Amino acid sequence: TVEDVRIEGNEVFDDGEVKQLMVTRPAGWFRSNKYRPDLFENDLNNVIDFYRSNGYLDARVVDTQVVRDTSEYAVSVTLTVDEGPLTVIESISLFGNTVVDDSTILALVPLVPGSPYDRRKLQEGLIAVASYYADRGYLEASVVPRTRINETVHRVLIDFVVDEGTRSYISDIVIDGLKKTQSFVVRRELSFKTGEPVSHSEIMASQRRLYLLGLFNSVYIEPVQRESDSTGQRTIVVDVNEKYNTLFSVSAGFGAEEKVKGRSELSVNNLAGTARQ
Repeated sequence: TVEDVRIEGNEVFDDGEVKQLMVTRPAGWFRSNKYRPDLFENDLNNVIDFYRSNGYLDARVVDTQVVRDTSEYAVSVTLTVDEGPLTVIESISLFGNTVVDDSTILALVPLVPGSPYDRRKLQEGLIAVASYYADRGYLEASVVPRTRINETVHRVLIDFVVDEGTRSYISDIVIDGLKKTQSFVVRRELSFKTGEPVSHSEIMASQRRLYLLGLFNSVYIEPVQRESDSTGQRTIVVDVNEKYNTLFSVSAGFGAEEKVKGRSELSVNNLAGTARQ
């Protein structure tokens, strides 16, 4: 059983923050924690990844000690960290964007010059920028980061190379999988129409609304380019799998005369395919 975990050499992050990254911890009131070398090895990697994602690119675990008390079947663990210097962002530049201006893109990236080089925030920024473009019809837009690190002064230059691609508009909306439900039930839940730019967020919102109707086992909405679509056009395919919507229930209760009353109900919650009961 793990009796004690000690962290040495850490100054930027306290013991508690580092220990939270580890599975190897002392046993508590409601858990017994056995020492496992494989999990401890993963813990060391997690600690290093944490430091490096927060700008300490040279961080490393320089020493580990595992002391076993065979008389009490207890293990004490000590790891020594060399945090290394902090790498900060010198500048952030953009290349290739013409539709969306620099200030809009930079506002989506949670990094600024002078802040620690945080790789997680860099990734979050890339996803946010790609999503911004996808919500405006630029489904194939890509953002590639190029970093140049000066290891002498511990500064990093970040370039975002943007390929906006072609804007896509909705040419048609096709609904597949309907057997009982009428198509207007599906169409009234869609927040997009033909002629509009394809929007990823509107597709997801419409997909959610359709699923919450309770009529379908699954709902998938996807923009596809069919042979009939020209460059910059997408057909939105709404693929649904309908539920069997007849419900039968039996209930029992007591009336004023204390006699058991039985009641059975047969209901259809998609009457004539209109989503009415």
